[in-house]
Amino acid sequence: MQKRMKVSMYLKRLLLSVFLLFVSSLAVVGCTGTSLGISPDPSKLHYPVGLAVHPSGKFLYVANSNFDLAFTGGTLMVLDTTEDPTNTSVVDINGVQTELMTLKLLEKSTVQVGTFAGQLAINATGTELFLAVRQDKVLGSFDECTSDADCTKTYKDAGESCVRGHCRLAQTIQASSVVQLTLDTTKEEGHLQCDNKTLSTNDTGGVAIEGGDEFPPAPLCGDSSKIYLEDSPAPYGVKIIQQCVALRTCTSDDECACSADDKSKGLCVADQRCDFARCVAGCVADTDCKTGEVCEKGRCLTSDPKGSACSVDTDCAGGERCDKGKCTPGCQNDSDCKSGESCTDGRCKTSQSETETYCGHATDCESWQRCEQKRVLVTHLVSGGISELEIPAEGWSSKTVEEKEKLRLVKGNTALPKSATSLTLLPSGGLEGLGGQIFLSSREDANIYMLPPSASILDSSSLVKFPFTHLSHSSSSLPDVRGIVIGHDKKNKWVRLYVAVRNPDIVLVYNLEKNAAGDGVSATLLKTIPVGADPAQIVYRPGLLGRTDLLYVVCSKDRRIDVINTETFQVVHRIAVGQQPYFMTYYEPRSATDEVRHRRAYVANFLDTSITIIDLDKHRVIGRVEGIRTSIRLAP
Repeated sequence: MQKRMKVSMYLKRLLLSVFLLFVSSLAVVGCTGTSLGISPDPSKLHYPVGLAVHPSGKFLYVANSNFDLAFTGGTLMVLDTTEDPTNTSVVDINGVQTELMTLKLLEKSTVQVGTFAGQLAINATGTELFLAVRQDKVLGSFDECTSDADCTKTYKDAGESCVRGHCRLAQTIQASSVVQLTLDTTKEEGHLQCDNKTLSTNDTGGVAIEGGDEFPPAPLCGDSSKIYLEDSPAPYGVKIIQQCVALRTCTSDDECACSADDKSKGLCVADQRCDFARCVAGCVADTDCKTGEVCEKGRCLTSDPKGSACSVDTDCAGGERCDKGKCTPGCQNDSDCKSGESCTDGRCKTSQSETETYCGHATDCESWQRCEQKRVLVTHLVSGGISELEIPAEGWSSKTVEEKEKLRLVKGNTALPKSATSLTLLPSGGLEGLGGQIFLSSREDANIYMLPPSASILDSSSLVKFPFTHLSHSSSSLPDVRGIVIGHDKKNKWVRLYVAVRNPDIVLVYNLEKNAAGDGVSATLLKTIPVGADPAQIVYRPGLLGRTDLLYVVCSKDRRIDVINTETFQVVHRIAVGQQPYFMTYYEPRSATDEVRHRRAYVANFLDTSITIIDLDKHRVIGRVEGIRTSIRLAP
């Protein structure tokens, strides 16, 4: 108890510094003992940091950091975003008792992770989640046992022994990790799935908080659910790199028939055609074709061809195609084809992209493609640089424990700056041929770094320093960049990089264009926008249906979200949220068929352990999820 009181006093002093969240992760490493301690309450928010919305919009995932070291670790929990007007709570807002909507927690799906969780990311299909954890514990095999002889596995040469019926390490090993979880949205219990090791209440001491009742402990994510990082670099930001890939490959139209099984798997809705070795959407009925043509196997064919015999298109003269074994006039050039098609061997085919298409959402890809995860990048808060994890084509969760062991350990590129914070990706289509470039910022470095998408991060020769001079806009030698994001404004056809800088509190806006050689990116500073104190994160929201694109800046010290019109550079809304917000995520439907229709933003208020819910149509707070009340507060 005395040790915990000392830690608490130390944390209070840390909270007075401008490095609130970052410095704390360094100061407390090593403070956690090897005792089993008290498990976290699976039903309460506790210093929330990272959060994300499921692609369907139905669920909100929240990472709790265990910032005050009250428990044996943090948690990852799931909230149902279904809005029930009768499910409300009364909260104190600036001394005024206010009734706000709240959300239902899927309590039996909460899992325990390590301490000081950072950001999290969900893949486009909504099946896997990755969470950065700065201070984790290597637990050991955790197999059931009756004696030490039952424990045969070793971790980093540390032997295991039988402790309370489970194989545990003789000495707890502290490490940084990335936790991988599988999402099963059909379940309310077990929605979050990792290498679950359910602990008994007796084993953990249960949960006893501020006089509250005891709760069954959350299932614990074991070692085989984690990717351990060398030298414990304190991972923070997480980015999943995803690309559009064909749902089905082929060599002929026959292979693109759409069977009942294919339809049930969502691979197609009708017969398709084979263009450039992939099955693509084609005609469905004769009415989709020109007069004199019929639809067969997803392709418009001349109904009664008269030309010379042929087997394939290349048997015919230029400008002709092979239909039903006869050469018949086809397209002459690309202008004869529909938008998105090109003329090849006399036939209009869905164009073959010369570059890979990067995606963040399923709607970023064509109907015959899926948005597939390729690798995960994680920023390093201490040692600098980033780490990468290659994702197997069949997904991380499909691998056995032994296969995961081989893929788990990744070494980052420390040639990049220390205190790396944010990652952003140049979207495909913005600067033709340059999509997928990775941009990285740092608290301590005056440069923005750019990495080519195809090069390994371990190859220092691939790194490019972006020629930014944002130190000239800062009153301190420490630029303290917390958030960066790239936005592609499709209405105005521009691509811009937005950089949040402290000292002073501003957002720098850069216009991105191809360089003179056409093989790289150049930047021009357009505007400096004053914002609230301590900007922590920037979120870019494209304007759907012709609306103006908006920028959301999370201003931690001023407890608000500043909303910026990206055309006028004016702050158009200031939304008051909770104390010390750090991260925000949002959801809005992409099509008329989306089941969830509301547009909502969710903000993690770190210091008062709550989540603020914002209506994005009216830009006002409509709800709040309360967590454990804490005694740590910032000085006035």
